[in-house]
Amino acid sequence: MTRPWYVCDMDDGVLRKEPTRAAAVAWLIKHACAARVINRYCYGPGSYDYHVGHAHDDFTDASIVR
Repeated sequence: MTRPWYVCDMDDGVLRKEPTRAAAVAWLIKHACAARVINRYCYGPGSYDYHVGHAHDDFTDASIVR
């Protein structure tokens, strides 16, 4: 069985558990009412930081980790 991906927020902790990173990113975009991924930073295998939002707008960021 593969390990799940967790969508985490610095203030709220774990927001969601998903089977794939793509599903976690899709959920984050929907949850934040965002149009797209603005930036993605990789901090090593299984650790990503995503900024999602609209162009020229404030963004929401969250970590997606294993």
